Amino acid sequence: RILSTGGITFNGDTAQANALDDYEEGNWTPTSGENFGAFNSADGSYIKIGHLVTVNFIFNAASTSSTANCKISGLPYPVKNTINGSSVEYMGVCFHDIRMYGIFAQGGTSNIVVETDRPIEGSTTTGAVFLRGSVTYETT
Repeated sequence: RILSTGGITFNGDTAQANALDDYEEGNWTPTSGENFGAFNSADGSYIKIGHLVTVNFIFNAASTSSTANCKISGLPYPVKNTINGSSVEYMGVCFHDIRMYGIFAQGGTSNIVVETDRPIEGSTTTGAVFLRGSVTYETT
């Protein structure tokens, strides 16, 4: 059902609050944030359905920190800050060779945090890395 006020509803629902009123696919370019060296060959894509955004990324970083989190900047939509007292909104995983990193979309920013200082699997590194990953988060 298409509502006259905009959006699509399903299963006989007529409430505007439940209407799907936004769908978008596109590309974005991840940029080097705090504690990452320069990015090259950076590429990304996203799908936004309503307030939910899923981003995919891939890049080579010149260096990483082995003592602090690194940040990927430039998300296509800001991350909603929904959990009071915490900047962790949604968790994901990214991969580099034998390492696997915990990542999260940082609430109230346009950043993804990569926990390079404590990988889920493998050891830390300060050298160049090739990363690819995905995270889903809520936007405003």
